[in-house]
Amino acid sequence: MFYDATGVEASDCIIANEGIAFLIPAGQKGRAVGKNGSNIQKFRSRVNRNIYIFESEGDEEGFLRKSLGITSPIMQESEKNNKKVIYVKLNASDRYSMKRGISVAFAKELFERLFRKELRIQFR
Repeated sequence: MFYDATGVEASDCIIANEGIAFLIPAGQKGRAVGKNGSNIQKFRSRVNRNIYIFESEGDEEGFLRKSLGITSPIMQESEKNNKKVIYVKLNASDRYSMKRGISVAFAKELFERLFRKELRIQFR
């Protein structure tokens, strides 16, 4: 359905009460959204849910920058209970520009699926 509405193939999808998140190839967000948001508006009315779009990036930092709307994450990797964890420390400017709410929850889930690491966000 997403491809039919947007012309962009999603590689992953999360369905939740708050909306549906799609992971699409990097550089395809404009095409998926459409002129003045027309593709997404049509799709949204078809499924009657909010739609969130995330672009897959080749690296962890690039994904976080785009999906959370932050400029300078400080990343530290560690291991807890045999699971890799990425701690992302954000500075004050990122704190106020960062996307909030369900967008962050979707970004965390997609990050774990893409990179097989848990994401934890901390503010400095």
